[in-house]
Amino acid sequence: MRRIRLIHPLLFGIFPVLFLYAQNAQKMNPFDIGSSLLFICISITIMTSVAGLILRNMEKGAVAVTILTILFFSYGHITGILPSFHFSLGSINIGPDEGVLMIYGLLLIFGLTFVIRTKMDLAPLSKILFQLGLLLVAVQIVHGSYIIASRQEVKPVEPTATIDRADLPDKLPDIYYIVMDAYGRQDILKSIYDVDNSEFIAFLRERGFYVADSSYSNYTVTVKSLAATMNLDYVQNIGDFAPDLHDNVPLARRLWNNEVFMQLENLGYTTVAFTPTGSSYTESMDADVTLQSSGGRTEFQNILMSTLPLPLFLSQDLSGDEAHRRMVLYKMEKIPKITEAPSPKFVFAHVFSPHKPFVFDPDGEPNKKIKPEDVGDNAPKSLSYQGQYIDCYTDQVTFITKRLRQTITEILELNQENPPIIIIQGDHGPRSGMDWFDVKKTNLKEVFSILNAMYLPGVEYDQVLNNDLSSINTFRIIFNEYFKTNYEMLPNLHYYTTAYSPFDLQPIKPEQLGQNRNKFGYLLENDFDSLPTLERVILLTRGLADRTLADCYPDGQPQLSYADGGLHLADSRIKKVHRGQYMFEAAFVQLGMPQNKFHIDVRFFATGSDGQLSSNRELGQIREEIQLPAGTAKAIGKIISLPLDPEKYTVSVFSEGQPIKSDSDSQPFFIKVKK
Repeated sequence: MRRIRLIHPLLFGIFPVLFLYAQNAQKMNPFDIGSSLLFICISITIMTSVAGLILRNMEKGAVAVTILTILFFSYGHITGILPSFHFSLGSINIGPDEGVLMIYGLLLIFGLTFVIRTKMDLAPLSKILFQLGLLLVAVQIVHGSYIIASRQEVKPVEPTATIDRADLPDKLPDIYYIVMDAYGRQDILKSIYDVDNSEFIAFLRERGFYVADSSYSNYTVTVKSLAATMNLDYVQNIGDFAPDLHDNVPLARRLWNNEVFMQLENLGYTTVAFTPTGSSYTESMDADVTLQSSGGRTEFQNILMSTLPLPLFLSQDLSGDEAHRRMVLYKMEKIPKITEAPSPKFVFAHVFSPHKPFVFDPDGEPNKKIKPEDVGDNAPKSLSYQGQYIDCYTDQVTFITKRLRQTITEILELNQENPPIIIIQGDHGPRSGMDWFDVKKTNLKEVFSILNAMYLPGVEYDQVLNNDLSSINTFRIIFNEYFKTNYEMLPNLHYYTTAYSPFDLQPIKPEQLGQNRNKFGYLLENDFDSLPTLERVILLTRGLADRTLADCYPDGQPQLSYADGGLHLADSRIKKVHRGQYMFEAAFVQLGMPQNKFHIDVRFFATGSDGQLSSNRELGQIREEIQLPAGTAKAIGKIISLPLDPEKYTVSVFSEGQPIKSDSDSQPFFIKVKK
């Protein structure tokens, strides 16, 4: 029994994996956690054995490894709940990551010192750790098992058409279905992202592709779009998914085991897919052959890594962003080489780009504009988020288009004797204008508009294809033209869903899709003089308003001026976006300072019952560096976690470590939060 109690390091290593799965079970296959569990179990077993040998006491070795394991796996959870803060120790900037790491380092030193030097019998402590670890694991197993056991059953895949192999030619064409995640249509790329994609579209047409210029996806999310396409029917018709259902796995199972795969395998096709893809929805495809994407990580592995301190120590070559880059590049390189495999084959390739994370610059090098994780979905209404998304998506789609062109060229050159069918589609459009909670605030034309290009050898395009072709009919057309089926073409229908109600399908009317709104269109619809200062500066910095800097101030005065009026805080505000989450936005105008680099320090306060500030009521802090040459303006935005609603805040500006004095009579200058 005593030996069994020594497995507590293993229990504390298993618990975080089971916990993360339980939190994400509504979009993941239970098998997604298998490789992570196996690696952790092997690693901890080895560490425990080695620690026991070094300390010459297995009890001490097990306790030491448990201390390390608890600190290691709890790091990201602690930093995630802390409010944002920054301060400097000499030339070292300290934020939540560094602060927790320092504290954890001290705890680890104290804990290991105690274990090594103590003369106490650690058996009682081992017993407590074993019982606690067993309880934690048992709770997660029960939780996860309940989710799995209560999961809705899915209808088995049944063929909706009968295909007689005897009626088909001996040599069937290979089929390549390449899904470019969030790849937008040509007109959307031009109007919102200022990307001229006409050369690529011309290339496709020159090589024999049909490009649907008015194509829309049927859904706004990957799992629904692909499940519908691969099952030749709308989500509502391939399963009984109640509007209040939150679990995506039953639908994902219809994607993993889909009608296209089944029909083609019955015809003798070898189905080929990739893993990992970066999305749990396409990492479990039930294909005959699954190719391992070199360097990539599964979605669950990425979630697990985000809770660990490893990224602070890993080189760029081992970072999650670099892993994603390598996965995408490997897939684009590997797709044409599959032609060497025996035919006929169906290649399904979900390429998680130009979708976030934004890891490519226009030349394919790592994106250095902004950390990819900083362009998150948690602030879809933020003007800074929208600008960041547009800038980074523009770079990524520019590169991925060049790389996609190369991949298509290679496929065609390597298959000249038996030209393949090639489908290049976006599963949904870009999302700079996506609001996950309100359809009325979403740029529907952008998020539904997709690249849709089909290369169908021997098919008269003008007889079967049209410009408003949506992805739902993709394989109905292919099966009719090549396998002599009689599928009717389904009407083009489009559905929006919120993040909280993924199966509450809201139908979108054609006229709604026709209303293209530039990301800042809702501002341009208003008279410039009626807009608040922050919005005026936004339009000015984006080059969308033919006005002067002085026109940015409705009352003729900035909120605060620094250094004799050379630098202005034009306006600032803080808005609650979620419970405990706040978006701070500010706009600065530079009119005469010799330096270009500034550090912004913002501190948030609550007041006492008497309405007065006290030194112990500081709730959090933001530090932001901005580049602001003279004669320019800049807007910044930052999400911050605060325990209470802030009532006042201060904005201070530093240059080369020295504060720039403001024209305020008192320092610091407190700004009251507008309710």
